[in-house]
Amino acid sequence: MKEEVRKEYKKSKINVHFIQADLGDLTSIKPAVEKFLSQENRLDIIIHNAGVMTPPRGSETKQGYELQLGTNNIGPHLLQKLLDPIFIHTSKTNKPGESRVVWVSSTGQFFAPEGGVHWKDINYKNTKADKFQIYGQSKAINIMQAIQWPKFHPEAENVLSVSLCPGGLRTELQRHSGSIQSFLAGAMLFPARMGAYTELTAALSPSLTVKDQGTHLISFGKIGFARDDLRKDENGRKAWEFLDQEVAKYL
Repeated sequence: MKEEVRKEYKKSKINVHFIQADLGDLTSIKPAVEKFLSQENRLDIIIHNAGVMTPPRGSETKQGYELQLGTNNIGPHLLQKLLDPIFIHTSKTNKPGESRVVWVSSTGQFFAPEGGVHWKDINYKNTKADKFQIYGQSKAINIMQAIQWPKFHPEAENVLSVSLCPGGLRTELQRHSGSIQSFLAGAMLFPARMGAYTELTAALSPSLTVKDQGTHLISFGKIGFARDDLRKDENGRKAWEFLDQEVAKYL
């Protein structure tokens, strides 16, 4: 990946560093954060971009979670909690709104069950459901994470937390789609790099301030909206407390 970046910008050397972690394996995340902390003394922006979409039914993380729930929500939640101390400390040296945490969601939020989460069977082990509902659950939780993070961190008054849908993009995210879906995706979707415009707007745009907590952006950098039930505090708080419980022993 580092070589790809170097070639993309036609540089002989680049000041970009990669630290590997597997969000589908909670035991890999703390060592990655410890390595980061050994190399850096500040952290200004976090973008939770990694994700999985509609893998084969029954796919699980190393800890046995449904793969999308584990990779798209539980792994990032643990990563964020481990990074919170340096992130919040850095934010106190920044102007309001300069420190940001960005949660990459999707229009898949609209396929999620009522309230965002299928609490009776959150891992969908015994529930027959459309594959997009299972994916949608994970993307709905991303939105609730964006809304709830500031509420659980009142001391981080300079931090802006937002969610977004990067746009319809041609990426490896569709690798589990059928041949017809893949063909249509190739014809109708935008180049992957355009999704970066949405994410960079969320991370850097001066038009967003700390007054815009929980804002949801859509392609390519416009203000969108999230479902009303995902904005309800009782739904978001329940999801956040579940995630806190699941990652507690890996902190």
